[in-house]
Amino acid sequence: MTYLRRWRALLAITLAVVLAGALPVGAQTKEDVEDAKDRLDEAVEDRAFVFDELDAAIARYQEVNNQLAEVSYRVAQMRDRITDYETDVRELREAVEQRAVDAYIAGGVDDLQIFFAADSYADVVTSQQVLAHAASKDISVIEQLTATRRQMERLREDLEADEARVADLRDAADEIVAELDALYHRYDAEVQTADAAFREAKLKYEEKKRQEALAALARKQGAAAGLPAGITPGFICPVTGGVGFINDWGFPRSGGRTHKGTDMFAPRGRQLVAVGNGTVRLRTSSLGGISVWLRADHGNSYYYAHLDGYAPGMSTGTRVTAGQVVGYVGDTGNARGGTPHLHFQIHPGHGGPVNPYPTLVRSCR
Repeated sequence: MTYLRRWRALLAITLAVVLAGALPVGAQTKEDVEDAKDRLDEAVEDRAFVFDELDAAIARYQEVNNQLAEVSYRVAQMRDRITDYETDVRELREAVEQRAVDAYIAGGVDDLQIFFAADSYADVVTSQQVLAHAASKDISVIEQLTATRRQMERLREDLEADEARVADLRDAADEIVAELDALYHRYDAEVQTADAAFREAKLKYEEKKRQEALAALARKQGAAAGLPAGITPGFICPVTGGVGFINDWGFPRSGGRTHKGTDMFAPRGRQLVAVGNGTVRLRTSSLGGISVWLRADHGNSYYYAHLDGYAPGMSTGTRVTAGQVVGYVGDTGNARGGTPHLHFQIHPGHGGPVNPYPTLVRSCR
């Protein structure tokens, strides 16, 4: 029963880990976190029910196991007794045969074949001819043989029944063990699933709150100040190889506009890569030319403009990973005829643009 105690211990440990795991990390709203916490609490509350089922199953196993031990012991005893009876039968049979031989020699039985041609020793001992000529001592031996054989046959019948009972009890025990295994894995899967969902929900919620706090700080400092590193986790340089750029945020543009990004100069065809994991959206306009919007998983959007073309396999909705090629440096849109470059923007929280220069300096130089 060591494995039964081990299962109980594993269940207790699992529960303790869940309860001690503080609020796992969660969703985009506080309500999402609370819903996930409620689901986890429900799974944990099932502990009492599961333990009750386990206790009942273990009790049934113990009962069956005790019966199995008792019947198995009885079977072993019967086998020993049958072996002893077989020895007694063999000795008594030899004694009966010797009595028959002695009787024949003494002329007390006319036909010795009565003893050796009979179908069974039961025929012999019931033979009127034998009984008529047998001495009282001979009759005692014959009756003892008959009684011993009958006892041995009854034991064999009992043994057959008990052996069948042993097989049934073993099947019942196997079924209970399978039930215990299913109970444990069901409980474990439910709690682990709920726990993982709760942790993920709280993680997302805390990340959203952190991003909101950083975005608020950026707005307070002004778009030109750029972003702290914490709001662009895992950010990598969008242009491979050497690249030239300055802090040209706010420079004047045609029509009274001001520059809302950073122009990164590199040879035409230079690879442009995703700055983080996310989903791309492709578009073409007279202003930005061939361009890519990257909606990153960490909560920001990034804009790549004036591309010479897209990387093979790119389409709106494509999932990309940080470092994956999305396009190539060019001069499309209103940059036509000028020096090839990437116009790059950062939109924290998928909102308005802020100066990407501080972020680019940290990652590209």
